[in-house]
Amino acid sequence: MSISLSKHKAIVLLGDSITEFSNVQHGLTTVLSDRYIRKLDVVNRGFSGYNTAMVLPIAKEIFAEAGKSGGLEIAAWTIFLGANDAVLFNTPSRQSIPLDAYVANLKEIISLVPSSVPVLVITPPIIQPHRWSAERGLAVDDRSEANTARYAQACRDLVAELGGKARLVDLWKAMETYRSDSSNNLDDLLLDGLHLTPEGYKLLNTLIFPILDELKLHPDDLEKTYPDWSNAIPEDTPPA
Repeated sequence: MSISLSKHKAIVLLGDSITEFSNVQHGLTTVLSDRYIRKLDVVNRGFSGYNTAMVLPIAKEIFAEAGKSGGLEIAAWTIFLGANDAVLFNTPSRQSIPLDAYVANLKEIISLVPSSVPVLVITPPIIQPHRWSAERGLAVDDRSEANTARYAQACRDLVAELGGKARLVDLWKAMETYRSDSSNNLDDLLLDGLHLTPEGYKLLNTLIFPILDELKLHPDDLEKTYPDWSNAIPEDTPPA
């Protein structure tokens, strides 16, 4: 029996470092890979430090390859961008993208996805600028919560504008709700003021899984690829 690498459909995770580094405990890549073993592949296409302008040509390349005969068949697509676009202008990081350009880039990335493929768009997270600056040894904050909030809102507005083309995963709002409880602290969710801790990823998972389940992508709704081992044994195999 030949094993085809294209046998599985895939969930593609497109984003920046928060996606790239999500192969940790409770991370999105880790948990989805476990959840969909032998049912869907999970393809991590996270790029540390990238903004929407940098990711756009990569997204085009991915879909050009997926569109070829025998190419990757995509079951769902997550897009998690904006944290780097929201870097403040006139700072050494040079990652900032104007808000209108962020929206235009994000809209174009979403437009690349065939209408038959579900798209989950994740807002950038709440950040802790002073903690991030301390971790990075920055003399001046290169990010602010208020500015990143503008990009999170623009993400919400775009998904609303697109109607059923995309589904919103409002991580910002979930973190805000978490923080509103006086017994909670964003330090629980953020590793360094920007990237997620295992608890942060757990929170993200609670938002994504119900949407996937609603889209009939619960593991119980999917067939395993290839038969159970007991059915794969050739009929003429003698008993042990």
